[in-house]
Amino acid sequence: MRYFVFIILFFVCQLATAQKTLAIKDAVGKAYMSDDKTANQTKEKAIEEAKKDALKKAGVAEYIGSSNVLLTTESNKKIYQVFNSIASVELSGAITNIQNIRLQKKHDESAQQDYYEALIDADVIKYEKKSDPSFVFDIKGIRESYKANEALTFETIAYANGYLRIFLLSDSQCIQLFPNQYEKANSIKESEHLHFPINKGIAYSLDLKEEIESDNLIFVFTNIPFTGKENMNDILHWIYSISPDERRVRNFSFVVSE
Repeated sequence: MRYFVFIILFFVCQLATAQKTLAIKDAVGKAYMSDDKTANQTKEKAIEEAKKDALKKAGVAEYIGSSNVLLTTESNKKIYQVFNSIASVELSGAITNIQNIRLQKKHDESAQQDYYEALIDADVIKYEKKSDPSFVFDIKGIRESYKANEALTFETIAYANGYLRIFLLSDSQCIQLFPNQYEKANSIKESEHLHFPINKGIAYSLDLKEEIESDNLIFVFTNIPFTGKENMNDILHWIYSISPDERRVRNFSFVVSE
């Protein structure tokens, strides 16, 4: 799916807030095979358990029960899971890089059941501060479904001073929807109510390639500029580089059809 504000290009220059990063070696996880899971699903589950172990070894134990707080870079589809968790959970740490994944099929004699064991090396970022409850913003007007070529409009209201970045993410593309060539990155003031597109001479238009498609809009409210490229990894690493007390992230999924 393509979203058009003509050509969207806007770059800012400033390093994001640095956080403490730990290199974790040989984090381990396992998942048992069953009739209702494929081998690939079992492998993915084992890797998720290894990620939990990496967080635990890094001292981020309070979120070990939630597998969907983990950063996964193997597939673009994982980004929906990642941003949903950012929006609902204020992390004290997160996995920013995974490498050297080793998978092995084993057999549990006591349980008489096969399982996959995963070993991974991971970089875990730890935050020094918790989220600031006053640093929030609301978004209204985004529906769950749209028709092809329909214009996308919405409203925001901020309850603190900051800057807004809006990203569109799909299986086919990742772009920065706002700011863009025609709408600049101006500071949003406390209690300021904005209608998007701000520039009334443009439209965020939905162009459908398939019969039905789904996308995510990611709203990031922060004072830290985005300096990366418009791809999933750069967007994720930028968000995770910002301390939770300096950002708010909201995620909206919707479907576009004929």
